[in-house]
Amino acid sequence: MGYDAQSKKVKISTEREIKIPEEFYEEFSLIDEVQISKVNGALIITPIIDPVFEKYKTLIMEQLTKAGYTGQELTDKFNELRKQVQVNDGFTLFMNVKPDFKKQE
Repeated sequence: MGYDAQSKKVKISTEREIKIPEEFYEEFSLIDEVQISKVNGALIITPIIDPVFEKYKTLIMEQLTKAGYTGQELTDKFNELRKQVQVNDGFTLFMNVKPDFKKQE
């Protein structure tokens, strides 16, 4: 049994910051935090998955697709909406999100 591995060489800034390649950033729907671990001499960067958002991810994607979003525009809108999902005392708040996700022409 194999595994799918991809790697990219990235620079480390003088402030110890790294830039995650765009395709990785988008594929994993990253926003502002990741978990970084040291395992057997390797650094592992793992997405932090919001369990509340995970419940609504499919619904949001279906609504955006139904509204006519495709390709990069779909990815951008999805990430924009993801940033608006907030968890507060167990309640999910969608800030400034209309339920029909009408595409602005």
